[in-house]
Amino acid sequence: METEIIVAPRRDQAELVAQNQAIIDLKSQVFKAELHYGEPYKGAGRPTLLKPGAELLCSMFGLRPRFVERTCIEDWSKPLFHYRYECELVDIQTGRVVGAGIGSCNSMEEKYGYRWVKEHEVPAELDKGQLKKRGGVQSEFVFAINESKTDGQYGKPAEYWAKFKDAIAGMQARSIKKTTKAGKTMDAWEIEAWEYRIVNPDIFSLVNTLDKMGQKRALISATLVATGASAFFTQDVEDFAGYAGRIIDEDGVVIDGKAVVTPEPEPPLPPKPAASAQDPNRAGPPAPRRTPPAQQPAPKAEPEPEVAEVVKAATPAPQTSEDRRIPNGAEVNKPKRRNLRTKEIEALKTFIKAISPEIQAEKGLTAEFHAAGSILKAMKLDDWKQLTIAEDNEAEELAAIRARVQKYVETEHVAPDNVTRELVPPVALPPAVNQ
Repeated sequence: METEIIVAPRRDQAELVAQNQAIIDLKSQVFKAELHYGEPYKGAGRPTLLKPGAELLCSMFGLRPRFVERTCIEDWSKPLFHYRYECELVDIQTGRVVGAGIGSCNSMEEKYGYRWVKEHEVPAELDKGQLKKRGGVQSEFVFAINESKTDGQYGKPAEYWAKFKDAIAGMQARSIKKTTKAGKTMDAWEIEAWEYRIVNPDIFSLVNTLDKMGQKRALISATLVATGASAFFTQDVEDFAGYAGRIIDEDGVVIDGKAVVTPEPEPPLPPKPAASAQDPNRAGPPAPRRTPPAQQPAPKAEPEPEVAEVVKAATPAPQTSEDRRIPNGAEVNKPKRRNLRTKEIEALKTFIKAISPEIQAEKGLTAEFHAAGSILKAMKLDDWKQLTIAEDNEAEELAAIRARVQKYVETEHVAPDNVTRELVPPVALPPAVNQ
């Protein structure tokens, strides 16, 4: 005769609601974003529980972690390092295990086993054609490009500096501001460049991180199970696409970058139930022994005033095909626009250098940088691709651009003490010719 087994609840609903509310209060009143939890990557849903957050949850529920090493591979010749732990959460008062979780980490994971480096940083013995690559950017200070050092501490191959000079001459470089190690902001150029994936040559320096990451993952897994916090948090920030390829330490801190994240709304707060006594003989996690301090609800922030959109000069707002349609379905004829040609930009730069006493005191790429930057600043643009003119009204729009640039230069550029205000005649822009 088979014995019928009946599973009956050992905790009443009011007690579970109280535990749920305690986690909500802890998250809203004590936890801080990017310290106790990481905001979820777009579309991921719940925030990511980090190690400091797991430790506070364990403290609130009166639990202490106990780590048991299940796997340890340390092969220094390959090299290969693999650590697998089981974390048991023990009730501090009763000494019973109320939850457990498994976590592992190894040196073959992409975030630890590989590095993305610039082209000039690829070791000479490696064939770049056999390496994975991705698009990226690199930047250099204007003074560094002018010097183009090929030896010493900051020396780089001549081909490296040639790429910057070619990009600047071809209007493919972007003028930016870059901060030195001393905190000084200086002019710089930024260009597009390939990045290559190579085997991490410093994997031995991450052995301790790998070991601690295995423990951290086990701790978070056990905490979510034992406290029932999976409704509010998920595990492992590195599981999100926004953190792919990043290096993350044992505390869940991104070492070499940060993902773009989107906050999620707070879950609705259920009503607080009356407290109920806990049965000391039942299994399962104890009730929270520490509660967050009472806190007055924060006043609602006033909505930010709407910021007026700055309309870029000489560049119309983008339109969809639906915006250009008329009721009968025919397309409205819109003038075609094009980017400025190299000779037109060069003529503008020559014009600026002719009327600017500030730039006349400079030489080489520094003068080129300030002339190009003056055009973009005068037009309130960030990139040459945004500077366009109408093909059927080229001459007038070029003249309008030059007039605006001249007004900017006359307003912003000041003659140095050793430069006179005598200016050479302005250089006329070339006539617009359709190509």
